[in-house]
Amino acid sequence: MKTSNLLTFWGAFLVIFTVLQSDAAVNTKDIFKGTLTKSGVLRGGTAGIAFTLKDIRRTASNKQKTERVVIEFGDRHGNPMKGEPAYYNIELMDKPTKRVVIDLAQTNIGTFNESFIAQRFLSSKLVNKASVVMEAQNSYTSIILDLKKNIEAKVYNIKGSNKASAKLVLDLVEHK
Repeated sequence: MKTSNLLTFWGAFLVIFTVLQSDAAVNTKDIFKGTLTKSGVLRGGTAGIAFTLKDIRRTASNKQKTERVVIEFGDRHGNPMKGEPAYYNIELMDKPTKRVVIDLAQTNIGTFNESFIAQRFLSSKLVNKASVVMEAQNSYTSIILDLKKNIEAKVYNIKGSNKASAKLVLDLVEHK
């Protein structure tokens, strides 16, 4: 085999291998960070100069008694963020109130306001009230979800790529 053909073969192999590896990163087994039950804290993500909150989405599965919260990040200019999501600290509390507090370091709330985020949770069967606090001096954002019921929170990191922004995903599962 000629050297140029051999280089072409290995180049194609590396491209295919890289694509397969990037698809594997979406597998929930690979991105799972942990589960919070009753009370506890999970941390993850990456530190950086600055991030923006691009979107917050909520979907529900009444049959499985689960709600999925997706927090999408952008870079400091609001462009899709590659790599790990912004550094986060997620705390599940059961006393004095049942709530989930999601602290996002170095994250600007962008164009969102509290009423926009509250509206996303209006029809929630698990979240009673959603609020947001932006602390400009220390550059962090907190999203607070006051809960109606006991939940278990499963946390996932999804790395951003050329096609999609980094995301933090929380599955809120009703817990007896």
